[in-house]
Amino acid sequence: MHIKRVSSCYQQWRERLQRYNISVSDSDGSDSDLDESSSDREHSHREAAAAAAPVFNVPDLAPHDNFQDTTPSAPSPSDSPSELHRAATVTLEDIDDDELTDRMRQRFVESFPGDAGTPIRPGMTSFDEIRARQRTGDVGAWGPFEDEDDWMLARWLVRNVGQRQADELLKLGMISKRACPSYKNKRALLQKIDAIPTKGSKWHRDVVTVGGDKFDEKGQVMTEDLELWRRDPVECIRELFENPAFRDKLSYVPEHVYRDEAGNIRIYDEMWTADWWWDIQERLPKGATVAPVILSSDKTKLSQFRGDKAAWPVYLTIGNIEKSVRRQPSSHAMVLIGYLPVSKLDCFTEKTRALAGYRLFHFCMRRILEPLIQAGKDGVEMTIQSDVLLPAARRIVAPSAEFNGKILVILLTAFTAFKEEGLRAVDQPFWVDLPHSDIFTSLTPDLLHQLHKGLFKDHLVDWCFDVSKDSDIDDRFKCIPGYPGLRHFKNGISLVSQWTGTEFKEMERVFIGLLAGAINPVAAKTARAVLDFIYFAQFHTHTSDTLDALQAALREFHENKDVFVTLKAREHFNLPKLHAMKHYLDSIRSRGSPDGFNTELPERLHIDYAKDAYRASNKRDYVQQMTKWLERQESTELFTAYLDWAGITSSSSDAESDEDDGDESDDELLDDPEEPGTSDRLWLSCKPAHPSILGNISS
Repeated sequence: MHIKRVSSCYQQWRERLQRYNISVSDSDGSDSDLDESSSDREHSHREAAAAAAPVFNVPDLAPHDNFQDTTPSAPSPSDSPSELHRAATVTLEDIDDDELTDRMRQRFVESFPGDAGTPIRPGMTSFDEIRARQRTGDVGAWGPFEDEDDWMLARWLVRNVGQRQADELLKLGMISKRACPSYKNKRALLQKIDAIPTKGSKWHRDVVTVGGDKFDEKGQVMTEDLELWRRDPVECIRELFENPAFRDKLSYVPEHVYRDEAGNIRIYDEMWTADWWWDIQERLPKGATVAPVILSSDKTKLSQFRGDKAAWPVYLTIGNIEKSVRRQPSSHAMVLIGYLPVSKLDCFTEKTRALAGYRLFHFCMRRILEPLIQAGKDGVEMTIQSDVLLPAARRIVAPSAEFNGKILVILLTAFTAFKEEGLRAVDQPFWVDLPHSDIFTSLTPDLLHQLHKGLFKDHLVDWCFDVSKDSDIDDRFKCIPGYPGLRHFKNGISLVSQWTGTEFKEMERVFIGLLAGAINPVAAKTARAVLDFIYFAQFHTHTSDTLDALQAALREFHENKDVFVTLKAREHFNLPKLHAMKHYLDSIRSRGSPDGFNTELPERLHIDYAKDAYRASNKRDYVQQMTKWLERQESTELFTAYLDWAGITSSSSDAESDEDDGDESDDELLDDPEEPGTSDRLWLSCKPAHPSILGNISS
């Protein structure tokens, strides 16, 4: 188009159309047109462009080929001009924003045909019991505290101040003589906190004696005593069901959800919309409630610059809670149920130390999860906030851990060569007696470690660097212009030593664009297939159509991946994270969308349940101090929830202050708006957010 509206520009436009056998009448394109008014000239140009559009057919060019004039084939005589015109233009339809949202989120539910989640009799939760005790005078309205101010100060001190600083603050004259709290020092404060009526599950300490294969100076077998700290997982599940914050966020019955009324397009998002829950429900007695247990475990460092202190937390949540809620750290929907022992196992020789570590892991996990065995067989009665009692059969679903943790889980007893098969001689895996559990189908996709960090950063990025020029990709990252929503890697990416999940995602946004012209076209096509798979996999809601697209992206990758072998970037593709990709579709159909099992949340919880707790200790015998600190933190949070539930006080002001503070890690875990489905139409908002931009485009 002759944007500048000058004679030379217009003449070039005429010649270009004529090369493609598009006739331009002299009356529409004569030089005299340039002397017409601006509006008439623009109108004639638009008519010429519209007439040219139906037959403007440029064939696909091979990559890196020079542009050559090519005469396209004539349109089929059977195609009417109106049909050709519709095929070459964009259809604009004015539609209300609310109507579009409703259309894209329309859901048709097929309910479970049998009895599930049926109440059996009225019951009382722990909050109901505390309120009954308050009415009889056994417990004060504010628990052990005198009034609201006394409680609010204590809560602030426990949440935000260490014990030494709290003691100094309470001894200040401004506090002790003017505020006059009911506690004068840290000892009295902690006694008040321990007397709060709301209690979490108790911690238990087990001493595990490990006998090695080395001998000491006296010829005795060397042993080591290790500590296992655990809580009853059944009681932790009970607390989640009783929590009033989840009252409207819980589901007890499986269902099949469809996009259309005919039931042709299936929807998979929450765990109860997938197939596994439906299948398990059919095996249970009538009226029973399935409680899918989701576990996560990973070792984390506690000290950075001194010592080698580490902790190995084990987290638990249930699939009955909406995934958008349980993925938020502030919701406390994922709870800590244990600390596995961390030891170098010096009583073993170097040859057997690794195997001893695997066996220790399974022994401790079996000890922690032992209460779930009986609960899964016979069921446990639990009361929820709707004041009815439900029979809840506990079921193990998906131990969601990063891949290093899964290596400890995927073990078999076999008589073949263990080393060649990558197996370990563990006689009693922790999951062997758990009812209704198949550990190999329970290992759900891990978007963070398998895709963002593993497949993309550790593999694809390295392959592309190997097949490109020395610093070409790095230079392209440096040259990205500033744009809202895109990160500028001003120093490139090759020298960065520590990455986060957020940075992986920011790299993925621009990576395909940077590869254009930098690497082999087939390699770029393979990289695009990987990125397509990653973006499809992290959808919050999947349908039959999105799963087909996910499968197509995986197929395209496998069809073209050998280019990296040809270019000597890889020798083989025997990669565990690459192998895991083929199980994504089955896992989504079975357990729901992968974002509900993402390990970003457990990684974030390491701060609350491990690092902050360690900082609150004196660094000696720290695990015991960590459990006590967490116990008090949990009691404080539960009492806050109780006061809000009982109507004694409102947490609205606290919620507003928490939102103002804005935890960056929490923001990363919040659900993004769902992506609208693909369409052959262009949807324009009735009230666009940036009308000036649309105005410039239309002009």
